[in-house]
Amino acid sequence: MKLKEYNSENTVTIKTGKPTIRFNAKGLISISVAANDIIKAKDKSKCLFHQDEERPKDWYLEMTEDNKGFTMKKTSNLKSPCLNIRAIVKNIGDSIGMNGSSSFVCLIGQPQKFQDKTLFPIITKYAESQKDKP
Repeated sequence: MKLKEYNSENTVTIKTGKPTIRFNAKGLISISVAANDIIKAKDKSKCLFHQDEERPKDWYLEMTEDNKGFTMKKTSNLKSPCLNIRAIVKNIGDSIGMNGSSSFVCLIGQPQKFQDKTLFPIITKYAESQKDKP
């Protein structure tokens, strides 16, 4: 028998109340209640994702009224919206070296103004730091 030990040093744990955005390989993007307190999304809110072409690991979420935005959905058992976009999950995962990972978690930062947009940073460094943990 060969046992692998899981403990607090090698296992990813996320404290309740952190503003997280979770991505899974099937394309589900889930926004935590704490993150939603920052971005203020509602059922049927629309959002866009942006990648900094000069710093490809840097991603941003933008809430928009634009019809080309992705529509967020809020189900009865969720307190905050989610959406399903496999291509976005793959692109973000690939850009931070999470390709092939079944899921990963990033943090949502405080809003930043860029040109005429209000962008919420998707802090991918958090997911990168968890790469080798189960």
